[in-house]
Amino acid sequence: MSCGLPGYGRVFTGNSNTWGNASIANIITHAKSEVEGYAVMLTADEVTILDSKIGYPKMYDRVTVKLKKLPFNEGDPLIEG
Repeated sequence: MSCGLPGYGRVFTGNSNTWGNASIANIITHAKSEVEGYAVMLTADEVTILDSKIGYPKMYDRVTVKLKKLPFNEGDPLIEG
């Protein structure tokens, strides 16, 4: 689903040696920003597989956040993700 992540901003922190020197984007807390992207539902087994492919917990940490399902209307509930 298309979603927004309020209170976070996107930063580019370097180039990837394994992705053809493409820029690496990360998100950081930033009260006045919002990151837009996509969220997907994964089973516990799928999360385990994904973690093994992208370096959890060494390369990133997982935190619970509140997402806005887009399009968002005032009063819509936030979704935990």
